[in-house]
Amino acid sequence: MLDVHLSGRAVGKALVESGHDVRALDSESVLEGMEDPAVLELAFCESRVLVAANVSDFEPLLRKWTEEGRPHAGVVRIGRTAWSG
Repeated sequence: MLDVHLSGRAVGKALVESGHDVRALDSESVLEGMEDPAVLELAFCESRVLVAANVSDFEPLLRKWTEEGRPHAGVVRIGRTAWSG
C-alpha cells in the first residue's frame, strides 16, 4: 500500500503495470484523508506492506502495536537523501 506522500498515478501505476497488486491512498477516493492508524489497520487487514515517505509519523503507532503484540505485514520507508554535488 502506497501512503499518500507517494504518487499512485506514477509509482503505483508503474508497479501495477509490472504485475504487482498495489493500492495507493492518493488514487482511491474512499481512502482520501484516512488517518495513519486506519492506514496501518487496512494494510494489515489486506496483508499489504505499507510504503511510506513519512515513516516517522508511523513510528509511535508501530511501537504501540509491538507493545500490544499486534502483527503487521511491514512498513518500508522511502527516504530522500540530500545531494551536495
